[in-house]
Amino acid sequence: MFSRTESVRPLWVVLFIMLIMAASGVLKLTLVFLLLIFGSILFAVFLHGLGKWLSDWTGWPYQATSTIVLLTLLVAIFGGGYLMGSRVIDQLSTLWSQFEASFAKLEEWISGYEWAQEYIPKKEEMKDMVQTEKMANWLASGASQIGSTVGQLGTVIGGGVLMFVVGAYLALESNIYRKGMVKLLPPQRRAKGGEVISRLNETLTNWIRGQLISMAIIGISTMIGLWLMGVPMAITLGVIAALCTFIPNVGPFLAAIPQSLVAVQLGGMAVVYVIIFNIALQSFESYLITPVVQKQQANLPPAMTIMFQLLMTLYFGILGGLLGAPMLAVLIVLTQALYVEELEKKPDSGVIANA
Repeated sequence: MFSRTESVRPLWVVLFIMLIMAASGVLKLTLVFLLLIFGSILFAVFLHGLGKWLSDWTGWPYQATSTIVLLTLLVAIFGGGYLMGSRVIDQLSTLWSQFEASFAKLEEWISGYEWAQEYIPKKEEMKDMVQTEKMANWLASGASQIGSTVGQLGTVIGGGVLMFVVGAYLALESNIYRKGMVKLLPPQRRAKGGEVISRLNETLTNWIRGQLISMAIIGISTMIGLWLMGVPMAITLGVIAALCTFIPNVGPFLAAIPQSLVAVQLGGMAVVYVIIFNIALQSFESYLITPVVQKQQANLPPAMTIMFQLLMTLYFGILGGLLGAPMLAVLIVLTQALYVEELEKKPDSGVIANA
């Protein structure tokens, strides 16, 4: 049993190291690296869960089933990306002509209202605006913001590749890494350490299950909504929307892009309807479906989950928002197991335990 001084001393050491790192300007880079490691562990938990389920169902060795799961995911990612990408590229050829036709219809409709004439620029005026210095500066500013967003997406994609590779190795040799982590602890703490790792694995598995439920709800809702609006490729676009649901904040925007491109062939108003539909559906998912589902699956408080995700997004960008919810789940389990439960075991903590 550690004394109070021995249990607090490592905390002061960690805080002192973090202070030095913050002063040297490498703290944020280190935290981003730790986030990537956490993302790799999260992906490993996902692969391990699927591989174990398939192994229990078929009776095959875990190594074989986990390899099958990994190869299936690779085929689905590259095959689905190729098929969808080729179809979206086909739609790009008609995009500008559809926009011109939609603008012409809008201009014709507005021409019936005299009060709106002075506020709506003509085609000739728009061409002149494009050639002005003001428009050039505005486009440059917009391009800078787009470049920043693309840079973040590039970081996420690169980090995703790293998490995929590291997570695959962790899943294939999960017992080795688990035993190694437990052996790093003092002998008297190894039983507790193994218990905490098991609880963390269960919590992350439940979080992944809840996330898959949210993705399925969004995917099916998107398929039905687009089908009712007459948008082609509703099933494919629904699958993309489900996958993008895993990415907070940016995911809905990414899902709306191919939907809008495909809807262009139906006319300008179809694009508007698709955008409105996405805003409503994703707002419903972000602030109701996912928090409620995660509350049931991973015992995550909805209000705390939303605030923590926003905080992680503000500090770490897309990567922080992506991993914010599972990180919160891990922090809750660690706090409960290493602090609250230990505190309740003390004789003088009866008031807290019964509170």
